[in-house]
Amino acid sequence: MRTSAATSCSNVRYSLAEVVREQRKLGPARAAIVGEQIASALAHCHDRGLLHCDISPENIILADDGDAWLTDFGSSLDLRNAGTGDTPDIACGKWRYLAPGVAAGGARATERPL
Repeated sequence: MRTSAATSCSNVRYSLAEVVREQRKLGPARAAIVGEQIASALAHCHDRGLLHCDISPENIILADDGDAWLTDFGSSLDLRNAGTGDTPDIACGKWRYLAPGVAAGGARATERPL
């Protein structure tokens, strides 16, 4: 995973939501690259005890050089400071992108092994 800030890129950047609205879809190869980069970013966060909690097309930034960036950690949970593992009993992120079980009132990711 690249660790430099997205602002250090000098090329043009768009959210995945903007790209999909304009182009309607990504090609299979581009979608695979974006998926791998975002999965790597999430693994990096999870390895450090952070849950993003708001993965959505609006929070994935695509750069012309091929890089994909995960943004907006405003709803994230820092499990390193949770102590007992208790977290607020509120759903974070956009309802449209919540896991069906979470939206139905089921266990959150913090209540299950990752």
